[in-house]
Amino acid sequence: MAFDMITAEGHIVTAFDDAAIRKGIYGDLTVGEIGEKLEYQIVSSNVLRVKSGVLMGQGRQIIIKPNTYEDFTFDNGTQGTIRYDICGFRYIKSGDTETLEKFVKKGTGVESVPTVNDLWTGATSTEFGLYQVMFNGLVMEEVTPLFDTCNTLPKLSEKGAVATIGNYGKTWNLDKDYKPIAGKEIRNTNQAMFDCTGECILVKKEGYYLVCAQTNCFSDDGTGTVWMKVNKMAGPASSDPLSAQTYIYKGYATASVQGVVWCNVGDKLNILVSASTVSGTLKCAGQDKLTVIKL
Repeated sequence: MAFDMITAEGHIVTAFDDAAIRKGIYGDLTVGEIGEKLEYQIVSSNVLRVKSGVLMGQGRQIIIKPNTYEDFTFDNGTQGTIRYDICGFRYIKSGDTETLEKFVKKGTGVESVPTVNDLWTGATSTEFGLYQVMFNGLVMEEVTPLFDTCNTLPKLSEKGAVATIGNYGKTWNLDKDYKPIAGKEIRNTNQAMFDCTGECILVKKEGYYLVCAQTNCFSDDGTGTVWMKVNKMAGPASSDPLSAQTYIYKGYATASVQGVVWCNVGDKLNILVSASTVSGTLKCAGQDKLTVIKL
């Protein structure tokens, strides 16, 4: 039989079954957001310390317990030589016995890679690389992680959260002084991430956000330049991380901008618009929009 089904009766759940499920969820090599997340510390010129956390390697859990660590000892570097070593854990299966051991591989002047075999297809051993270490002469100069970090489910639910305000619906005259757009909440997919008002979007979680802004303007009798900027209020401080402009000549024009902005908890984002008028009257059409998306 080439297939199997895990049920309450008639099947003994094995380590292979558990590993298959975790591999499908976490991938081949990830570190969970727990403990010190296996962060490293350079202890000496040839000792790298890896702190507590959980590594998921092809579904196998490798745990360095709280308040403990593992030290990896490398051969000393050589004066005038660049060398790349790697360290990690080696998994070995012999019959029904599974073992785990630390390993350090001494490299050369090119980047080293661990020996990765697919346990799912029947391999009985593989290496889970943790860090690549570059020696510049005698100095352990650069340490690079070989694993990904796995976000928790709550963090994954934050990604892609969207908030949009705007669409005031009435025209208003522009002048040289910047004025905030007026509007309403159009969309808020995650109220734990954003608060929306008629004047701003308040960010509740720190991180990078994709910010998109646009203002639609027109003039029946005039010409000039419309200036738009995304304003970020961080407490009493104010900055303008994004800006755009458009020129109007007795007609309609749109100024738009998008970019990635770092926000802290409590930062407020809004659009400010002004105009440099050559003649006549420049107006905002009341169709401004500000959209913020969590990355």
